[in-house]
Amino acid sequence: MNLSTLRSEVQTALGNTDTTIATNITRWLNWSVLSMARRFDWSALISLNTATYDTVVGTATVSLASTVKKIYDVRYVDTTDDSNCRQLIYRPTFLADTLTPYPPGDATGVPYYYWVVGSTMYLYPIPDAAKDLYIVMHSWPTDMSADSSSPSISNADDAIVAGAMARGFLSLPQLDGADLVKVWDQKFSQLTLEANLMDRKLGGWRPIMRPFNAYGSSGGSFDPTADPFSRSGNMS
Repeated sequence: MNLSTLRSEVQTALGNTDTTIATNITRWLNWSVLSMARRFDWSALISLNTATYDTVVGTATVSLASTVKKIYDVRYVDTTDDSNCRQLIYRPTFLADTLTPYPPGDATGVPYYYWVVGSTMYLYPIPDAAKDLYIVMHSWPTDMSADSSSPSISNADDAIVAGAMARGFLSLPQLDGADLVKVWDQKFSQLTLEANLMDRKLGGWRPIMRPFNAYGSSGGSFDPTADPFSRSGNMS
């Protein structure tokens, strides 16, 4: 469904024919999608960015857009020298601070590691060349505005409508639907979970195995570079 269809669905279910409510319904629908993105990760919101982020000579940081929810993978790409291309290894901030307390005092070079503080990505060693960063990232949803626009999360229209319905009954006391807020909110949670469980079955979704094998204990991750507590993976 597009925004126009979703809005009509909500307005019909609310039984409110006031044309001025359309703006409110659009906002409730967008809030519904945002709430879903806060609760779970969705494959439709994962993308590979190869054009926006580049390294800067002598600069340790890369500013991330406010739309970035989390980073899954970072690659340093040198199109002039394949031997310099590499997947960067993630380090938790506390480990990076322990091992490199003052990065500017170290030599520059081709980055091997990255960590993220807020909306800033740190690279180590500090880059000595301006090169591309290929980043697999999870983004926050984009608000729907045009009638023809569609939700950023696909195959979950019923959950999106249920979330907007809960907002509607909560925001419009004249509907006398206080008793329905809980009903629609529960329906929203149920349908969101159902949609996400199906989304996780899509190819490429990969949980991190637990418990972590940080100190040689039993159990472990099959991908040390994806395990933030694996010292062997993050320090190699």
